[in-house]
Amino acid sequence: MKQRLMVLGASITNRYSLLEIAKLSDVELIVLDGNINSIGKEITPFFECVDITNSQAVLAAAKKLKIDGIFSINDHGMRAAVYVADNLNLKGMSMATANAVLDKGTMREVWKVAGIEQPAFQIILKEDEIEDFGRSIGYPLVIKPVDCGGGGRGVMVINSSADIPQAYSFASRFLHRNPRLIIEEFIDGIESSVEVIRFGGVTHIVAFSDKVKAPYSSRVATEISYPGFFSKTVVEKIRCNADRIMRSLGLHEGVGHIEFIVTKDEQVFVLEIGARAGGGHTFHPIASYVSGLNYPQWLSKFYLGAAEPPKIKTYKGACYAFYHADASGTLRDIAGLDKAREIPNIHCVEVWKQPGSHVSILENSMERLGCIVALAETRDDANRAALQARQQIELHITPDA
Repeated sequence: MKQRLMVLGASITNRYSLLEIAKLSDVELIVLDGNINSIGKEITPFFECVDITNSQAVLAAAKKLKIDGIFSINDHGMRAAVYVADNLNLKGMSMATANAVLDKGTMREVWKVAGIEQPAFQIILKEDEIEDFGRSIGYPLVIKPVDCGGGGRGVMVINSSADIPQAYSFASRFLHRNPRLIIEEFIDGIESSVEVIRFGGVTHIVAFSDKVKAPYSSRVATEISYPGFFSKTVVEKIRCNADRIMRSLGLHEGVGHIEFIVTKDEQVFVLEIGARAGGGHTFHPIASYVSGLNYPQWLSKFYLGAAEPPKIKTYKGACYAFYHADASGTLRDIAGLDKAREIPNIHCVEVWKQPGSHVSILENSMERLGCIVALAETRDDANRAALQARQQIELHITPDA
């Protein structure tokens, strides 16, 4: 008899991950999403339109469908997944852990007590608290909501005290569920997204990257390359820090998507963690290709209580690149997509904004127009393919008046 796995969330960028889970011959995939036109509808006959932030509604669906396991593919459904797992005695983290990883202020306070290296920070409620912190730490600073719902919403660099009113106003637009903000020391270095599995008392790095950031104060990544261009010493520091980070939050088994900053002198600072796989194509195909481990299938087996220890021997190359508007306007069309898709080592080229959409510079990752995913034997080959594909793409935008 097949085990029934419920996955919460199914946006267009989750297509590849959900397709991999659907291939498991001994698993019946059930997908819940609040969008009636979700991609999950195309992948499994067991799709239900349910608000994944509504724990009671998700529990009712889980009981009706007699599930054997559950996890959320994004932060929005995490509390509901934990609530269901607790009520049905299924595998999952504690609600205390879920609350900590969904609140950047709480997670940072936990790490402070645990002595884990991170930027100096302060949790604030009012604008007038920022200037005192800036005087004591020095500029630049970074401001962000403690819970913005993902996508880098509300993040801004503050270069001087003159920037405070605009930055505070910008970040405050995303205080939907929690009134608190974080201000933190700006660490100059290379940002790395790291996919981590902790299983059987061992911490495994599934994939690690380095990022290129857009030249805006929002600091949104425009290119993410795998494996990250770091020394073996740095990679081991990342692995050891990831182990401490997860244990400090009660994640003794499970996965993490962790953001680090690596400085020129090879110091490693943690910024935040998601107690889930990376978003979009990072989950699959990127992490799977880079590591040789089918990440969505492994995670499915984990939540069904049937996972084996992951085996990761070496890392191949990948590049997750994004194209975006350089000014605000109306998108007329995007040319060159077919040519971009024909380039060797290009896995996919996707469009996320349709003609007629209003577009703008990268205030957050949701403003990206689309993505390019390149997979190759080496990092350099993947980066080269992504660059060639990007050069084929032409954005036709009518500027705002």
